[in-house]
Amino acid sequence: MKEFLVAIDGSEGGDAAIDEALELAHEVGAQVTFAFVRKPPSSLLGSPYYERLLCAELGTARAVTDAARRKAWEAGVGTRTEILEGDPVEGRLERRVEQLHDQDKEQAADEERALHRGFSC
Repeated sequence: MKEFLVAIDGSEGGDAAIDEALELAHEVGAQVTFAFVRKPPSSLLGSPYYERLLCAELGTARAVTDAARRKAWEAGVGTRTEILEGDPVEGRLERRVEQLHDQDKEQAADEERALHRGFSC
């Protein structure tokens, strides 16, 4: 199955990416994974402030991914969401794309083996 990975952040550009990805996924029968990457808050603030900031950031991430999932459901497109922690520029999304690519290659190999099962060359 085809799968698209779309980075979202709650911005207008992120919303446009959601809409475009869902339209294209619907056309080609693909699933969409929405990834929200957030930077971890500084622990220098101390426990109560750190926990409050962390809860607020995770709440924002959940709200954004839930909205994307809702749009996908309305469009009839299968979806997954992920909330990742780190700097999105430092390769977090690139590593996830590689993981999804590896999963696709494994799935294709499994399908190839299933097609040839019982046949001898």
